[in-house]
Amino acid sequence: MAEAAGKVWVLAGLPEALAENLERRLAEHGHRVVSAAPQTHDPGRAEAWDHLFASADSSAGPADVLVLALAAGTASPLEDMALTQFRHDNEANLIGSFLGVQAAFKAFEGRGGRIVTLMSANAREGLGASPTLAAGSGGLAMLTRASALEGAGHRPHIHVNGVLTDSAALWPAGDDAGSEVTLDEIAEALIFLGGPGADYMTGSLVPVGAPGP
Repeated sequence: MAEAAGKVWVLAGLPEALAENLERRLAEHGHRVVSAAPQTHDPGRAEAWDHLFASADSSAGPADVLVLALAAGTASPLEDMALTQFRHDNEANLIGSFLGVQAAFKAFEGRGGRIVTLMSANAREGLGASPTLAAGSGGLAMLTRASALEGAGHRPHIHVNGVLTDSAALWPAGDDAGSEVTLDEIAEALIFLGGPGADYMTGSLVPVGAPGP
């Protein structure tokens, strides 16, 4: 896997086990990593994203790559889910993702960069008993593609791609038990899409242990 060392990666919303796996792999290749602290980073506030990119700039240098994961997904039959829960999860997922991508575009202006989104295969499959996960993943998938079209108009380009994977590998606690895909495989896909080997790609949704188109 071809990689360019010395990049600054910003991670937000990843399950703890996956974030640790990815941070270790990136450090081994000479990259610098700044991770959003889940206890203090509120993805629904634009100021939180501005602070995250400013922190990266001051501690590691200007960000080159943003890895953004779906923020919330509540397992519940549709008929039993309260509107307040549905609204909470989708605001966290869609508004948080929009603000994260918007902040990355500002940070990458005039330099180019990479945005890699991570979501459940529910974006395509629409499995039952997880309406917020399906809606959030579907929304993030389309946001990824819409952002890629805008990013292609920037010089240098801002590449935006996504990874679709098995929900069991990500929720509820980032444990890959019960899933056919491993955290190693997900991390490898994220690193590939954030690196020079994916220079030819934008607007792609790459299935990792999940059904393809």
